[in-house]
Formats: sequence, C-alpha cells, structure tokens
Amino acid sequence: MQDDQNPGMAAVAEASAGFSLREFEIFRAYLEAGTASGAAGALGLSQPAISRGLTSLEGRLGYDLFERQGKRLLPRPEAMALLGELEPVFAALSRISAGRAVQPVAHSGLLQIAAPPTIAHRLMPDWLSEYARMHPDLEIRMDCLNGEGLAGAVADGQFDLAVASTDPVNSAVRTEVLHESYSVCALPRDHPLTAKKVIHVADLHDVPFITQTRRHSSRSKIDQIFEKAKVRLNIRLETATGLSALEFVRNGVGVALITLDLINATEFEGVAFRPFHPEVMSRLMVYLPRRTVPRACVRDLITLMEQRMAEVGARTRLG
Repeated sequence: MQDDQNPGMAAVAEASAGFSLREFEIFRAYLEAGTASGAAGALGLSQPAISRGLTSLEGRLGYDLFERQGKRLLPRPEAMALLGELEPVFAALSRISAGRAVQPVAHSGLLQIAAPPTIAHRLMPDWLSEYARMHPDLEIRMDCLNGEGLAGAVADGQFDLAVASTDPVNSAVRTEVLHESYSVCALPRDHPLTAKKVIHVADLHDVPFITQTRRHSSRSKIDQIFEKAKVRLNIRLETATGLSALEFVRNGVGVALITLDLINATEFEGVAFRPFHPEVMSRLMVYLPRRTVPRACVRDLITLMEQRMAEVGARTRLG
C-alpha cells in the first residue's frame, strides 16, 4: 500500500503511533550492512531479531520497505527516503552520546532588539555599542517600531526583546521593569515659572501645554492629574516623542512634562527643568515573549541596561 505523502516524513511525524527507536536502528543497520547477519553483529542482536524488527516497522508504516528475493532484502525507494529523514535524528543522538548536543553559544548568533524612536536614538546606541564590544561573536540587529506593532513583533518572535515606556496590550508579551523615574516640567528658559523651584499642577492652569499623543501611557496619567485638581489643561500641541516635545518647548510653544532620564538635558539650551508635583511615574521596561525563556545573551543585555539606567537616573535627578 502506497502513501501519497513522502513516506519518510510520514514515518517520523507519526512516531507517536508506536514506532520504537530500536526498529529504526535495526532498519538503518540493515541498510548499512546489507545483510541480516551484518546488522545483527553491529547491534549485538540475533538475526531473527533483525528480521522481526524490519517486519514490525513495515507493519507500522503500512507499506513495504524491501523487495524479497529469496533470502535477500533489496531496499525500495521508500526505504532510502526514510533513511534520509532519519539521518538527522541519528546524528543528533550521536552528538548527545558524545556530550556535544548543546554547545554553550550564549553570546553568539543573532540578537534582535526593537525600540520606539526616542529610546532607539537616545539610549540604545550606547548600550548596544558597549554590549557589542563585550561580545564580538554576537550579531546585533536593532529596529525602530512604535505602539502595539512593537509588542506584536515581540510576541511573533521577530525580536528577542524590545525596550519601551508604555505598557503593552498583548497577552503574549510579558514585561520586566528596567527603571522607574518621575516626569519633570520642561519650560522655555525665559518662562515666568522658572522662578519656582517646584512646579505644581495648579501653576499650569491655562498655561500653553505640549503633550504626547494618547497612545503613551503617561498621557492618561497627566490628564487624570489635571482633571482631579480641576486645573484646565491648555493643550496647544500633541506630539509623538519626548524629543520633539522638548524642541517645541525650546521654540516657546509651551511647557511639557517629560522623562528626563531619556533625554540629554545639556543638548537643550534654552530649556529649563523643574521637579513637578504631584509626581508622574514613568517606567522603562523590556518586552519579552511570554512563552519562551530568554537566552543568556538577552538576560545579560537586560542586566547591562538596568545598570546604565541606574547611572543615568543618578545623574539626572533634580532637587
């Protein structure tokens, strides 16, 4: 009886139907030796055991592997196809028996990481440059993505990890917090509010305000703070990134609440920074696929990023 599918693939795929490794070993030994006596000698079995093993394998497969010519068995094309499918299995078993099955390749191969624009441009270059120098055998690929596309790509296995500041809405992704910080108020250098050491929400009543778009988790927190304090939020401009918000502040469009840890404040002459109350916490986090265990190179990169963010936080803390 013939099967329309590749018989070798069918045999391996249906191993759960009762195939035994011993039957496949007998089959392979017979093809290599060419005789039942040769196969028996190679495996330490009797010739009848070899014959029974081949007959049993054919019975499970549902088709003949050999043409019987007297006492000789001549392999059919189906037998050669099955042998080809089994060779990787036996090669793996050989590596296992030799203790070479899993080589420690923790810091080689390809590491794929993604982040939204501000993080990709401001933080990742320094982190990944340092990590690349530490692990010259590791190929690193970084991409820039936004929003739920970022979480979806991690969930689908397109990236080993992603770094973001918004909570993912994707059950296939889990997060680990890299760093927690509080937003500060960025003002044009000549703004009257720069005379204050701390900016309170009441100070911003009807003050022209620059905010990030609603897809950012910090946006809803800011809206709630103003609503709770019954302070009018005078939004003049919405923008996608903290960097662009700072440029608008520098150009005098308004004030903004930003996470200073993600910004090199020395690059923004003409902008003053003040602590803001009540505090608006922001989290820098790592997205990881929920169903897989991170490789050692991923864990080590996360540790490096945690250390560097702690250093940044110490440098940028106000007041």
